[in-house]
Amino acid sequence: MVVKQLKWLLAELAQKEDASNLSLTLSLQLVTGSDPALLAQFIQHMHTVFSMKELGTVSYFLGISVNALSQGYFLSQTKYATELLHKAGLTDCKPCSTPLAVKASYSPSSSSDELPFSNPSLYRSIVGGLQYLTITRPDLALAVNQACQHMHLPTNADFHAVKRLLRYVKGTLHHGLHFTAGPLSLHAFSDSNWAGDSVDRKSTSEYRALANATAELTWLQQLLKDMHIFPSSVPELWCDNISAMALTSNPVFHSRSKHIEIDFHFIRDKVVAKVIALKYVPTTDQVADIFTKPLSTSRFLYLKDKLLVQPCPISLQGSAKIHQTQVQQHSQQHSHTSVQSQVQLEAESKLQSQLNKKSAMITDSSQL
Repeated sequence: MVVKQLKWLLAELAQKEDASNLSLTLSLQLVTGSDPALLAQFIQHMHTVFSMKELGTVSYFLGISVNALSQGYFLSQTKYATELLHKAGLTDCKPCSTPLAVKASYSPSSSSDELPFSNPSLYRSIVGGLQYLTITRPDLALAVNQACQHMHLPTNADFHAVKRLLRYVKGTLHHGLHFTAGPLSLHAFSDSNWAGDSVDRKSTSEYRALANATAELTWLQQLLKDMHIFPSSVPELWCDNISAMALTSNPVFHSRSKHIEIDFHFIRDKVVAKVIALKYVPTTDQVADIFTKPLSTSRFLYLKDKLLVQPCPISLQGSAKIHQTQVQQHSQQHSHTSVQSQVQLEAESKLQSQLNKKSAMITDSSQL
């Protein structure tokens, strides 16, 4: 009955207003909208249908703190992260600068590390909580993903890795995502980590990663379309592997790429139809690196900034201030905004030259 009333209410509003201006999201406790006047009208209609109480502007919802700033919103999960630290008994632990060591691996270094962890339920509970924490902390994604792979039978070594991750969380408790108003555009970065594989296999894995990223972009485009939200530009897919990009722009296959022909057609059709723009990004600016491999502290902080993971601008305390200082120092060391456009032009020019050579090589090998 409630669902029917909501559908009737939304249909009535859609008839009174241009449907393209209606962009409302309703949850159990939260209502958001892009049009303040239409949102007020919607709430007024809700009062006539339901017995409800308004709690004012959202500040905390489902474990996520929402801070309204002069230039957007800051979303964080400080309270939720603190509860995870308390559950693990690491409230007073020493913070560390990254969630993973550069040479970290889950291979045990001693006989005790090989033993099953004595409290697997605690391991699963903490890792499950860390999964939810990635909503506002995408910089944790790789470490959490690795921890999730050992849920069925965690060892002491696995729990040691989780404790290192929690130490990083301790040092960045007040960090979260900062959203600002602006034109909506979709950008995706595609990358894969096949360390030790041959060049050909690496290109193949990069190419399949492009196919997966293309599928995700296509889904997001359709979702936004259903919500009557239209990006300001064609979605851009960034890749740092020239060989993988060459396969999307050259219709001629050689013997080593026949097994990925279906994926090739999917990506190529999207690029030809100009539904997605495929672009080259230098490896140094490949944001997806933070999701595929452990990184040094300086490299990790640099890419973390690009994910818009920042300290809360209105509540900088303790280790958060220290981390902000580290980020500022690192940003100064790696500042390149004044020459970014020139670097991009040079990179695209170099890419085009290499793509032409690669296409010629593929064509010649197919003719043989």
